[in-house]
Amino acid sequence: MGDETQISAERRLDPRWALLGCLGFVVAVILTPLGAWKALGSEALLLAFFVGYLGVNLGSLARRWLGLCPLLVVLAVLLGISHPARAGEHAAGFIAAILARNGVALVAVLALGLVYSAVTLIQTLRRLGCPALVVSTLHFMNRYSHVLVEERNRMLIASRARSFGRKRSLWARWSMLGNLLGALFLRAMERGERVHTAMVSRGWDGTIRSLADSEQTR
Repeated sequence: MGDETQISAERRLDPRWALLGCLGFVVAVILTPLGAWKALGSEALLLAFFVGYLGVNLGSLARRWLGLCPLLVVLAVLLGISHPARAGEHAAGFIAAILARNGVALVAVLALGLVYSAVTLIQTLRRLGCPALVVSTLHFMNRYSHVLVEERNRMLIASRARSFGRKRSLWARWSMLGNLLGALFLRAMERGERVHTAMVSRGWDGTIRSLADSEQTR
């Protein structure tokens, strides 16, 4: 069902225009002055139109947005309290404005990710002239993300097996989580070096090639 949605969306709107439009929309939303609710509402209505036009799955969009909402709230509170334009006024208005502005921008980014696959967006970046190093980095991040997830799951299982169901304090759990993240980072670095060495030995020149490119050159 997701593949059919992506195919129909690509027929309605070229990925290049969608990516550029999303980038321009996010910049426009972020530059909208705090408290300009009419302008932000107009931008939200424009976004709602394109979300409906492209056939975005609203359930998946809402779940992903709510999953990131706690991070938005924390950032909004920190920025709202320390914002230089507050000038002694109540921070609640600034927090609400920052949360609304960032929330609209996040919806646009999530909708783009739901409509177009990661591979399509990465290829679109390359066609738009994005630096090859950035494209290659994003490509391999997407390609090997499942490897990191599997490695994390194995480390969690090993950690639970060593604790034998023993209850840990909050500080001990946070300490264990920090150690796991550090070990996962080191293993990811080591794996990346091994993969890069293997690719260079096989003639890797830093250029991402795909079957779509070969079909276009025919």
